[in-house]
Amino acid sequence: MSYIKDSFEIVNGAISKDVCRLTSRALIMAKDITLHSSNLNENDFPCRDDMVDNSFSRYSPLVLDSLSDTLVKDVVEKVVGEKIIPTYTHCRLYYNGAVMYRHVDRSSSEISASLCLSIDKDHDWPLMMEDKKKQTFSVNQKPGDMIVYDGNELAHWREPYEGKLQVNAFFFYVKENGDRTKLKYDTRPMLGLGPEDRKYQPDEQFKLFPVEDK
Repeated sequence: MSYIKDSFEIVNGAISKDVCRLTSRALIMAKDITLHSSNLNENDFPCRDDMVDNSFSRYSPLVLDSLSDTLVKDVVEKVVGEKIIPTYTHCRLYYNGAVMYRHVDRSSSEISASLCLSIDKDHDWPLMMEDKKKQTFSVNQKPGDMIVYDGNELAHWREPYEGKLQVNAFFFYVKENGDRTKLKYDTRPMLGLGPEDRKYQPDEQFKLFPVEDK
């Protein structure tokens, strides 16, 4: 399987386990700080998104935006064979019962990369994908493994999670020589800023660069 031929590629051991361990810990700390400052408990699932129940998510945390323009970008450029521009990142902490609904990624996710940071060793939780021939396949990841794929073309989802906790990070890019360069940094002035700093919100980006629902 190669990105050039199949629009996706699996890169085992793309990022070191030490970097994954540190990054996972930083994201779990961010979740704990949110719970503490909001006087909530873990079952309240603050900061979840519409895509996944039973999860904690965050848009472009500093640790991920930093990786998106350094170590992860190096890997993705090698896979796709061309220069790319980071748009945004996202993290999710998945808890028992989490379900990720079938979807394709939004306009500023021309190239997507899913990095596994930590897993419940007793429970594999495959990412389900549909290739260009509409054939379904599944991929199990270990910490450090990355899946690079065409985010606007390949539908993907996950069945209900039976483990305790899995942490994944997501990195999104547009092609430097493509037609979506105005989506650089997800239309923020710089990496690291929040979604409120975007010039164009996702619905406005969709009007500029429509993405077909698969």
